[in-house]
Amino acid sequence: MDILIKTEILISALQNVISVIDKSFTKPILSNFMIQTLENEGEQGMVEFSATDYELSIIERIPAQIKTSGSICINAKRVFDITREFRAEEIHIRSTEQLWVQITCGASELRLPSVEVGLYPQPKIEELNQQLKISALDLAQCIDLTLFASQTNESRRNLMGVALSMTEDQRTRWQATDGHRLAQV
Repeated sequence: MDILIKTEILISALQNVISVIDKSFTKPILSNFMIQTLENEGEQGMVEFSATDYELSIIERIPAQIKTSGSICINAKRVFDITREFRAEEIHIRSTEQLWVQITCGASELRLPSVEVGLYPQPKIEELNQQLKISALDLAQCIDLTLFASQTNESRRNLMGVALSMTEDQRTRWQATDGHRLAQV
């Protein structure tokens, strides 16, 4: 794999990806993320970043100049810490055949070890059968009105979110509870 990505876009994507990375170190492979070039007709010039901790998964696609297609699996925190220090406009990422990744930005050049891509778990993202369009203002307002009632303690992870459903008259229903409080919009 050989790609060229704008620094600001890469850092933004890595910030999203690193929020999902497993921090418990019980499975070292989960401290990595996967970068894969996309070759589908509508997605040429796009690179896919994916990460999972088996409970949460993220897939983010960003534009890139692809010289050679392929995929790599590399430590997320290390790449994020390195790239946010770069000041040049573009970052060049290239994989070697010996499972090394070369990151070049301006005059700086680093080599990092990578992991075999086949060992990384593929996040399964299901396509929803319904779609809805909601304004950013309405989305923020609904989240604000329900999020306070959701569980924040990880001891009851099944209550750590807001349930979103559609009513029969095609309206959204937002619900959250922490076992004591209930919010519904």
